[in-house]
Amino acid sequence: MKKPINIKQLFTKSALLATAASMLVLPLSASVFAANEGVYIQDSVYFSLNNVTLASGADTGSLRFTLELHNGSGQSIDFNRYGVKIIDSSGVSYTAKLSEKVSARVKSQQVQDYKFISQVPADAKADGLKVDLFEWSGQAPYTQEIGTLSVASAIQVGNPGAKQVVLNLSGVDATLPEDALAAFELGQSYRVLKDGVWNMYTDFYVENLGSSSFKLPAGLSYNYKDNSGLTYAALVVDGDGVTLLPSQKVKMTMQAAISSKIDADQLVLQFLKKTGSVKEVVSSIDLKSTMIINKPGAAAIYPYADLQGVNITTSWASASKQSDGVHVQANVTLTNNGSDIAAVPVLAGEFQATNSNIGITSNDNTVRPAFLSPKESVTYKYSGVLAAGLNISDLQLVVLEKKPATSTSSSSSQDPTAQGTGQMSTSLPVMITTLSDAGSSQSETPYANAQSYKLGTPFSLSSSSFIDSNIDVSLMELHMQTNDDLGYKTAIAKYKITNKGTASLTLPNFQTDLVNKLGYTYTGVRQTQATQTLLPNTSNVVSYSFLIPTAETADQLAMNIYDSTRTSIGAFKVEMQNDAADGPISFYPFLVNVKDYSLSATYSSSSYAYKLTLDMDVTRQEEVIVDPNFSKLTFDLSDSLGHVLATQTLSFTGSQKLVSGKQTVAFSSVKIDQLESGITIRMYEQIDTPNGVTKRLVKVLN
Repeated sequence: MKKPINIKQLFTKSALLATAASMLVLPLSASVFAANEGVYIQDSVYFSLNNVTLASGADTGSLRFTLELHNGSGQSIDFNRYGVKIIDSSGVSYTAKLSEKVSARVKSQQVQDYKFISQVPADAKADGLKVDLFEWSGQAPYTQEIGTLSVASAIQVGNPGAKQVVLNLSGVDATLPEDALAAFELGQSYRVLKDGVWNMYTDFYVENLGSSSFKLPAGLSYNYKDNSGLTYAALVVDGDGVTLLPSQKVKMTMQAAISSKIDADQLVLQFLKKTGSVKEVVSSIDLKSTMIINKPGAAAIYPYADLQGVNITTSWASASKQSDGVHVQANVTLTNNGSDIAAVPVLAGEFQATNSNIGITSNDNTVRPAFLSPKESVTYKYSGVLAAGLNISDLQLVVLEKKPATSTSSSSSQDPTAQGTGQMSTSLPVMITTLSDAGSSQSETPYANAQSYKLGTPFSLSSSSFIDSNIDVSLMELHMQTNDDLGYKTAIAKYKITNKGTASLTLPNFQTDLVNKLGYTYTGVRQTQATQTLLPNTSNVVSYSFLIPTAETADQLAMNIYDSTRTSIGAFKVEMQNDAADGPISFYPFLVNVKDYSLSATYSSSSYAYKLTLDMDVTRQEEVIVDPNFSKLTFDLSDSLGHVLATQTLSFTGSQKLVSGKQTVAFSSVKIDQLESGITIRMYEQIDTPNGVTKRLVKVLN
């Protein structure tokens, strides 16, 4: 016959006390008799089972249940005459102990609840356990069986396999009451890169099962232990020092720095009793299957009770390899599916690579409402650039809630032998999403995720300290031309930046790129040495150029705007403008119309000189400031084979600027051995950037 196992426990002896403390009595009604399975001791007196939960730990499990004594007789019943134990399918019995003080005497026509807890094997199953009831006797064998109640038939729906340990904390701190029972129910675990070190975070929901309030004692500490036997001191970073009210659940989060190769499935969380410098393991629970990695589009329950009914989703994500690294973007949406108003938390994003110590933090500082009404949603946008050598399949987004920094004292410090006090972590993980499929198999693309936009209107940018609230940024011009002689297309964007305020402001040095419908990204390069100051009530023009492959059709493009840390502050659908074959050419804020032209040549000393005479209208579309580094108009003199024989450049600013009327462009010293028939003049818009000169073909003069 199977012998009873010896389970180490912290429970102290409990006795039934005839007291009114924590007494729960209900009047008996006819409906009671139609409720759960019952064991009768008289025609109208019986026991039933309710509120059954079975939880497993690493070494032991715990069974919690409420035994209800229904007294339909005409006299009081003394519960002291009866006993309770747990038996399994092999006949092995386990002690059941009361978890609170209650009255032993049940009056006529009343129902009394008795809450019990029993430690059972970690692998115990509900269908193999029964609550055994017996009556005490004064003669051997001193007990008389009454009957059994099935655990499986009364177990709480949805919680049959919760991972949980129950500790009697009076065994850790003798000053606590004997019924200072606390249930530690396991929540989620998160593996997070923090300051270049991998950390494990684990959420617990701690419930006071006793009849009086208490705090977790300082003598209780915690360790993570891996399957190699190594231990990592765990620190309580949220929920420590909270007073636990009877029947109240409080969320608590533990954190420990761990080896880079360890995940939650390899860890056990140990509960330790500390006496002086000696620590004794009193219980443990394994973390298998607690680290849930979500996919984009999958909703998860927000893990804080004060946001009950709120779901969190990575509603869209994109990851693509570019020349400067792996560009990652993600939108995280909170939706209030509850019936109450919910506070909007402050969230941050952390992009991390699971097989390295590389990560980048992204913040969305957009001003949001403080609360979400039922059915309302709010979205956070995160972006960044990671090292080019990383595999997209290894990338994850960790969403963290920022909490106010608090000075906390905990028995579980990073020093495994000492109690620590200090500033705890103020950003706690709430969800991890894999980016392995980001941007490849989702129906929502970067283009679809961008806002609609009308050319010439101010962008609706996320609020941040990077761009002053008195500054408007508008896209005024976006042209793309194919440069057959250069082997790529060139796009040039002109931004009008307006200071609406009454004081001078710094011109924001934002970053920008273009993303097509498949996620291919083309980075914009800002013009060289743009003006640094915006005068009040004025506008300046800043140009950016983009080199684009000739195969790009540009039929669906999104323009992303970033701050100096590559944090996205806006994404907008944009369209390329078509240049007419004839008519004015836009170089915002200028409009150039070549009405007529002529080309003449003179020969002297084995070389030719060419003179291009232009009759042009140069008008200013809007009174905005352009600096000396504004676009220039470049003329290339080419032969029929495409050889550039000579080049001249004219400016829109300065003493030799382009003006309306006739303008002469001279090309000198064209050697006769360079000359071929079919001279052509190509006109380009030229922008000087830190990466060199960028040119956009705007007109060909044959």
